Amino acid sequence: VCVCVVERQNKREGAGRRSCGAERRQRRKDIMSLAFSDISPESLAELEALQAEPVRQAEAFARALPLTQAVESGMADAVATVLRDQLYLAFRYAEEHQWQAHQQSAFISIMKETMLHSLLRPANAALSLQESFDLFSHMIMQHAVERPPTSFAVFSLAQVRELTQYVSDTFFKHYAEFVAAAHRAAPRAAPHKVKLTIPHPPALIPALFGSGVVSAKVEEYPTTAEHGSAESPTPP
Repeated sequence: VCVCVVERQNKREGAGRRSCGAERRQRRKDIMSLAFSDISPESLAELEALQAEPVRQAEAFARALPLTQAVESGMADAVATVLRDQLYLAFRYAEEHQWQAHQQSAFISIMKETMLHSLLRPANAALSLQESFDLFSHMIMQHAVERPPTSFAVFSLAQVRELTQYVSDTFFKHYAEFVAAAHRAAPRAAPHKVKLTIPHPPALIPALFGSGVVSAKVEEYPTTAEHGSAESPTPP
């Protein structure tokens, strides 16, 4: 009987050590990645509690992510508000797809960094659509490959596909308009669509270091005369 009790105790202790080890690894991953760099676990818990009240949830999101960098740079309040709205919609997308808290936080931070680094520039030094997408895809790859300490697999391959499609259909599709708004101009430019060719999982590691395995294809397609919105190309 004593032997059985000792064995059960050892099993519990072993499970506890494994659990603690997994928690430590996750904490290291969160520190090295963008997870929780802008939105804390506490803020995400508050947002989750307000899921059924979108108005109050949007207000809580604005408090949790004030975009101080954009405001201090002199960006117009209206533009900063639009960017915050885009980030909130991205959060809702991740929430509706039931991503884990660290995945939601990392996605929002990647979106925020992409937007601010692309738009907080002089008009003559704004990033091109391709340059902005390259920045975005580089950060995504850093969060899609388990190769510490340079990258961590925060997102699965399926999630990389999903979030890339989402950002392609939102921010990058109307990138020219975002740039124009950031610089207080209003040219009529056709929306863009960006596609990321996702390689087979084993090819992701060399892709992280610029081997060209991951390729981005930028497609331009005209707006409809009636609505001024983009017509998605017919899938091949």
